[in-house]
Parts: sequence; structure tokens; C-alpha cells
Amino acid sequence: EELARLAKTSIALTTVTFEDVLKLRLHEHAQHVREITNRAEREMKIEEDLIKLGAQWESAKFDLRPLARESREIHEKTLILCAVDDITLSLEDSSLTLQSISASKHAVPFRDTVQSLEYSLSHISDVLEAWIGTQRRWMYLQSIFCGADDIRAQLPFEADQFDQIDLSWREIMRSTQQEKESKVLESCKVEGRLHHLKELSSQLESCQKSLS
Repeated sequence: EELARLAKTSIALTTVTFEDVLKLRLHEHAQHVREITNRAEREMKIEEDLIKLGAQWESAKFDLRPLARESREIHEKTLILCAVDDITLSLEDSSLTLQSISASKHAVPFRDTVQSLEYSLSHISDVLEAWIGTQRRWMYLQSIFCGADDIRAQLPFEADQFDQIDLSWREIMRSTQQEKESKVLESCKVEGRLHHLKELSSQLESCQKSLS
């Protein structure tokens, strides 16, 4: 389209013929042709990088493994997040890539895609931080409330509260594996997940304070 405007002519972009190319008189606009070609190449590289980045996070999965030592006998082992550092590093690398793309003047046509990816990565980061914190508290209290009857007898209200939290936690981990196939993006995008994790973490903190 730009070349056609330079040549003050019009061509059908869907059916460009040799005659159409001759109309453009490319030899008369060599400098402009080089500039347009260079810009198109850079835009194509950005588009390819964004497609690759999007595909990477569409397929990224959590490493979910059964808790090695349960404090009580249960029918199904509880899953926990493992190798979280790998996801954190990938988030950092992807964020740097997006920052680099955003700084390019050739990224303007892809502004919406860049912003959408930035939001998704930021959300994953927030959810992951809350998830890890909640898991850490749950693992600590699980070893206490599910392994010491005397503590449960001394703190019946807190023990019942933990049992409810425990059920919610196990359901989150079960659904992450079975319904979301352990996929990071899909699991973090579950409606209300961030709020739910923060709420569980707050409740676990309350239980923990009761121990002291």
C-alpha cells in the first residue's frame, strides 16, 4: 500500500501481477523500498516473537507432585507445586522480552497483543506468589493439625478451621491437575483464584497464630 501511494497508483493486494509491480516503479523509490522492507522485516520478527511467547505460556505446565510425607493416612495423596523457580525464571525472561519489544518503534502494530501478554504474565506472577505462600503455610500446619491429636483437642475450633481450609486446598490442587491439565495460564486465570488463595493464606495465618 505504501509503495502504491508513492507511485500514485492502486493495485489489488490480493492478486498482485507482474504488471502491477511494474506500475510501482520500484527503481524510482529505492530508498523508500529499503526503508519499507527493513520495517517489514522488523515487524515480522516482533510478530514471530510474540506468537512464540504466547504459545510458550499456553503450553506451560506446573510440576505437580504428591506430598512426600502426609501427616495422616488418606485415600489420595495431596499434590503440591514443585520446581516453581523454573516458572519464575521463565516469567522474568518473558517480561524482559516484552520490555524489549515495547521499546521498539516497530511494535506499534502489536501494542494490544503486547499489553495483553504483559497483563497475563503479571497476573501469573501475582497468583504464583500467593500460591507459594499459601502452600508454605498449609504444609507447616498440615504436619501439626493432621499429626497431633493433642493439639487438635486443645484447639478444636482452629482444628476444624484448618480442616475446612485443607479441603479447599486439596480441591484447588485436584482441579489444577485434572480440569486444567496442570497448565499454568489456565490455572491462574480461574475466576477468583487469586482472591481465594489470599483468603486461604489469611486463614492459615490465623490458625498459625493460635499455636503460639
